[in-house]
Amino acid sequence: MWPTPPNRCAPVARRAATGPGATSYLDRPRWHGGRIALAAFTLVEVLIVIAIIAVLAALSVSAAFQVRRSGRTAVCSSNARQIGMALRLYTSDNDGAWPSTAAWLSGLPKYLGRDRRQLGCPDARAPIIVVAWPAVPGYAYSTALTSGVVSLTGNTPPAQDAAVRFPAVTVALCDAAIGVYITGAPDPYQFDPNARPPGQEDGWRRHSGGANYGFCDGHVKWHLPDAVGHNQLGSNDGSRPSFAL
Repeated sequence: MWPTPPNRCAPVARRAATGPGATSYLDRPRWHGGRIALAAFTLVEVLIVIAIIAVLAALSVSAAFQVRRSGRTAVCSSNARQIGMALRLYTSDNDGAWPSTAAWLSGLPKYLGRDRRQLGCPDARAPIIVVAWPAVPGYAYSTALTSGVVSLTGNTPPAQDAAVRFPAVTVALCDAAIGVYITGAPDPYQFDPNARPPGQEDGWRRHSGGANYGFCDGHVKWHLPDAVGHNQLGSNDGSRPSFAL
């Protein structure tokens, strides 16, 4: 005699809802077309979880990018500070005279060492045509210090330290595109836009829309380009950062 088949409609025994043997809602067996199945996530729930993961991943990538960019800006600031210290040492050793254009282009090897190219701005983009740039890559020197006047025509001597009336706000060097070695304004082509080489980097907006500026007293600070005055004779009254003496 064949055994009696089980009643498919019979309720499944469940453990107590509380106590050591309690189970969650998802662990409780259910009847599904004559088979026992566990409760699962719905499609909407799965899509919500995927969307949350995607948002968190995007936020993480953005935060990592911001941290990396801030790190490069900090390295640039540290390099500019070392270059500023070298400029001060040069001035001290030369009876108060700031470096000439030729001295700046030489890379100041006595004060920056032979590895001065390693002090370049990490965000500076070097064009292919620049193979052996002699100066520190990614920074430009102030035209006011190379000659002491606005115009570079003639054989004018470099500025004397005594002529720098407000060293804390007088720019000595700043971020610049490789290929620009001296400048009298945040944008070296401010007064002659047609002279800008095609495709050249905007060094004065390199770091989050601004640039690092090294001042004659040795400190370095980030500024937006509009906050810094250009080298206009007699325009530096000590009230704002300026390339003018």
